[in-house]
Amino acid sequence: MTTALDTAISGMAAAQQLADQAQQLAQEHGLSIDDAGRVGLPWIGVADWSNPPVNAAMAAQKMIYQARFVAATVDDKLVPLLAYADTFEPDDCGPWQQRSRDIPDSVTEAVEETNSIIKRTAELPDPSDPNPDTAPQPYGVEFPGPTDLASHAKMQSAGLAYMTAHGWFNAGALLANWLANTGLPRTVNPDDMISAMPTFARSVQNALQARLEGVYDSGWHNYSPGDAIESSDWYYAFNDFRWRLVGLIKYDSSGGQRVEYSVGVRKPYVFGRPRRDIVKFGVVVAGQEELKHLHTTALAQNFIAQGISHTGPLHEGMTIVG
Repeated sequence: MTTALDTAISGMAAAQQLADQAQQLAQEHGLSIDDAGRVGLPWIGVADWSNPPVNAAMAAQKMIYQARFVAATVDDKLVPLLAYADTFEPDDCGPWQQRSRDIPDSVTEAVEETNSIIKRTAELPDPSDPNPDTAPQPYGVEFPGPTDLASHAKMQSAGLAYMTAHGWFNAGALLANWLANTGLPRTVNPDDMISAMPTFARSVQNALQARLEGVYDSGWHNYSPGDAIESSDWYYAFNDFRWRLVGLIKYDSSGGQRVEYSVGVRKPYVFGRPRRDIVKFGVVVAGQEELKHLHTTALAQNFIAQGISHTGPLHEGMTIVG
């Protein structure tokens, strides 16, 4: 018979293994993990186009949520039961089978339930990604011509000035990064995107609508505003983008609900068809193929925009395994 102590030990071992795996993944990809268990993206370095750091960050964050949920489950369901062993007198050391009739059914049920939760949580599969990003475009394979130089000058002056004048600071920052021609990734804040786009915010909230205890992983989804533009800033920064939510829902002994989650976003910053030309007053002011050619001629360079944000009391009340 598996005892509460056996299950507690195996549960904490599973939590520790998940925490170790998250730490190893973070080290491999240059990620940071703070004392509260929040995963952060690297500040420097060219992002792997096919597997940008935010992918590893979300996977590591999910492992941390799994570890925390397993540890919290052991704390909630088994630690109080371990004190039951103290109810036996020192000379009451008969075989477990003889004493099992004195153990409340609730103890056995709690052990079995916790075993099931540990197994289900620790083995939560990583979802496949149904939304592959844009493939890398050839860079610097052609010499720039007069039209390319004029286009670059137009975007460097009029394009950035127009965005600044309209208060589109995120769009302007991404365009400036592209024109800087370094290929370095740019970090964005998903919280700002959620605040600026109510429809996107509802998509995030819907990923946690089940409201049952457990660890959640939405997988990567594509978000596109279409013609319902709620933020011109983020529309001209990204238009569409990929997002993913990982998190946990836990109830305490008094029935209070704790929701903690992290949102990751990623977007290859590129131009070219089938994206729409930038049109003002019926006139094409920046054609997609025109802008794409700036990357082809090494006057600008595509890059990965990515970000991760955390919501909820990650640092309060739950065991942090590390």
